Amino acid sequence: MTSRPPVHAVFGGTFDPPHLGHVAIPPYLVSRGLADWVWVVPVFRHTWHKPARSFAVRHAWTKMAFRPLSSLCGVLDVEAELAARGGRGTSWELLEALAARLPGVRLRLVVGSDLATAEARARYHRWDDIEARFDPIVVPRSGEGETGPIPGISSTRIRHALARGDFETVARWVPRPVYDHLRRSRHDWILLVGRGHVGTHVEPWLVERGFGVKVLRARAWGDYGTVARTAARHPPAGVYVTVADRALPEVARRLAEAFEAAGVSRQVPVLHAAGALRARSDGALGAVAERGHPVGTLHPICSLRRERPWGDEVAGASFGVEGDPKARSLAESLVPAERRVDLDGLDDRARRAYHAACALVANHLAVLRADAVAAAAPSIQGRLACAMTPLLRSSVANLAALGRAGVTGPLVRGDRDAVTAHLAALDGPARDLYRMLSDRLAALLEDPQAASRLPTDLACTTEDTHAHHP
Repeated sequence: MTSRPPVHAVFGGTFDPPHLGHVAIPPYLVSRGLADWVWVVPVFRHTWHKPARSFAVRHAWTKMAFRPLSSLCGVLDVEAELAARGGRGTSWELLEALAARLPGVRLRLVVGSDLATAEARARYHRWDDIEARFDPIVVPRSGEGETGPIPGISSTRIRHALARGDFETVARWVPRPVYDHLRRSRHDWILLVGRGHVGTHVEPWLVERGFGVKVLRARAWGDYGTVARTAARHPPAGVYVTVADRALPEVARRLAEAFEAAGVSRQVPVLHAAGALRARSDGALGAVAERGHPVGTLHPICSLRRERPWGDEVAGASFGVEGDPKARSLAESLVPAERRVDLDGLDDRARRAYHAACALVANHLAVLRADAVAAAAPSIQGRLACAMTPLLRSSVANLAALGRAGVTGPLVRGDRDAVTAHLAALDGPARDLYRMLSDRLAALLEDPQAASRLPTDLACTTEDTHAHHP
């Protein structure tokens, strides 16, 4: 008997916001035997130019809504990745990208019964190709003269109810976690300044922690006054500045001027994300601190690129934290104690050394990878470059889980001859790098005190933390 390939349904939508009709679709598809698994995919930018909240907010809401159905479906941020690479945001493009990532899987596109007309189908890019290759599943829903298994709830009607402040209606139509966020975020919000690599990841992370987020582009100087007037009427829980270090003084000055002109409460704390700079320094938030705002640092200790998955890296990261009590209080409300690195009390040099330590790990793996690949025979370099990525991942995973015991290779086995043979086979930068790192690793393995600097992740969660510095 020939086994059939698994069938994965691709359920895209704006999800602004996701509602109970959306949530009903994965159980319907799986229970009917139409799919074995459902991928829920929020669109990054609607092809038909429908206005919508930011992708980060909608993606976070979608994860909240579908989390109880994790045995049936998963939420993907692939549309953001495609957009970052210049994608057009079409269903055909999405399906082709997923087909390349999921070999051996039969993909089917989920569409609503409103696509029954030729006019509606014509709005899709390459609909005939989609129909031929990805066998769309038409999901009937109730409403508008139809009866079906899916409630005929409209996100547009929910948005109208929100605009009226009709939360009783909203509560009947959206999953409870989404409702809770919609309710809280009207009053409990954070102003996020900056749309770069850090800001892109921080926005959904803040949303998942229950905050509303207003994003201000760092150099949109004309918008500072408008945002400040909003902050004067409805003070935010805080401001989080995620711009590049060199831009911090100018952004801080512009914020201070706009806040002063609008009369924003001086009790609003302001955080920045820079690792090397103390919050009160002139190179960071000095201008805001001079106005009387509590200021602090919330530095994510992780490597972030806007092209990569949204918010996931930040959610598991540790943070460097310092600052005035109220600013620290905001930072500590966002990050659990076991993932805080207390930077209070560090002078300028020690602060730069901390940042250098982070950079040493985050930025220099590229040198190891490049020199390792270059040292190999040209005939295998292409394949070896691909092989290095899982090697790096597995090495980091072993080190995190096992500490010193997770280190592998000839030095751990005491096989110095193998190291000598390796050095003889290498030349140029790779040989120098291998010799230097082998000497350092040997010293680390032989010195018990030095080896204690290789804790497991379990040990990291129980280490002593510094006292709070008021």
